[in-house]
Amino acid sequence: MFRSPEPHGGDLVDRFVPEEEALELRERAARLPRIALDGRELADLDLVATGAASPLTGFMGLRDYQGVLRRLRLADGTPWPVPVTLAVTLDRIAALLRADAAALLDGRGRLRGVLAIQDVFVRSAREEARAMYGTDDPAHPGVRYLLSRPPGVVGGSVTVLPTPDGEERAALPREVRALARRRGWSGIAGLAAADGAGCIEGTEERGGAGALLATQRVALRHAPGRDALLQAIVLKNYGAREVLLECERSDWLDVAARLDGEDLGVTSLPLGVRGARPEGPFFPVAPQSERGAQGHRG
Repeated sequence: MFRSPEPHGGDLVDRFVPEEEALELRERAARLPRIALDGRELADLDLVATGAASPLTGFMGLRDYQGVLRRLRLADGTPWPVPVTLAVTLDRIAALLRADAAALLDGRGRLRGVLAIQDVFVRSAREEARAMYGTDDPAHPGVRYLLSRPPGVVGGSVTVLPTPDGEERAALPREVRALARRRGWSGIAGLAAADGAGCIEGTEERGGAGALLATQRVALRHAPGRDALLQAIVLKNYGAREVLLECERSDWLDVAARLDGEDLGVTSLPLGVRGARPEGPFFPVAPQSERGAQGHRG
């Protein structure tokens, strides 16, 4: 019988608006200031909306942002590796605060959802770069990206429109978990590729292979250890108890050494290495223990 691991942080998030409320959301968004998301922000929005980035319900506020950079944890103590932020220019902040919300657009100008603004702050790209990469040299691709973005940041929960009809999408975590229950899978294994792609495979009760499904793509930060942890969390939210990470063991250990293994849900860690035969196929992911404290996750 399939027993899925508890979603990261305890709850599997779903930020999609019901179909019957989509028109009302569009009408509301038409009266709001607009924010155009770049490719990374759009990928992050997709992770949040589907629950792949549980427990996040939106873009981070200051407390979560600082906790991730300093301690690899959200404000409530939940392990989390990378900032999930939405950048805006400083001259937009006043208008956004007056509106208390903003319409979120993709690169083609299409409405993707609405942000309920709960926090606004200004970040230092160089300070974030040093925390993430140990350098603020623009030759590093992660640093170069940060320096190219506006310094203003808005945080808050999101409400996202359903995926347009006819547009391809990856399986959602809740769909995979439901499929596993229907088919009686005994478990789910996940693979996280070095380019941010991922997939999961179910195991039948009698040991046969189940369906092989693509998962949400992760927008990498060019911080290999932190990226690997983010990918592991995403696959855990899909229900995977075992995950193969295509990354260097040393990159992972640099991050894992700063976290409590039981708290993270990782009980052992034989990692695959790019360009080499893995020492072991998977590391087990244990269910996340329940937390009493609830912090701001938007």
